[in-house]
Amino acid sequence: MSEVQVRPFQRSDRDQLTALVNAHVAALVPGASVSVNTVLSQLEREPAEEIVDPWVTGRRTLVAVQRQAIVAGALLLRYGSGPEVGPGYRGAGEIEWLVFRPDARPAGDALLA
Repeated sequence: MSEVQVRPFQRSDRDQLTALVNAHVAALVPGASVSVNTVLSQLEREPAEEIVDPWVTGRRTLVAVQRQAIVAGALLLRYGSGPEVGPGYRGAGEIEWLVFRPDARPAGDALLA
C-alpha cells in the first residue's frame, strides 16, 4: 500500500470528495446522490441547523490522498465557548462526518489521528 498524505481540502478536490460521499450515500439509498454544490455548501455551513450551526466557530475539512486520489475525507467542527453555546457543545470539537473507500481503512485511520 502506498503512503497516505493527510492535508486540508482544496477546491480542486471537490469532484473526488463528492464521488466518495456519493458512494456512501448510494450504499444507504440505492440510486441516491448529492451534488458537488451540496457537499461544498455543507463544508461552509449547515443552514438547516438553525440552532447549532451558529455555535460553530471553526470548520475544517481534511482529505487523505493516496496515489493522487482522494480515498478519505472528514468534516471537523469546533464549537464556541461562550454562554450562547449549549453546555453540551461548549468548547467541544466534533467529527461531523468521515468517509473512506472500503479498501482505504488506513486512510480513514490517518484522518482520525
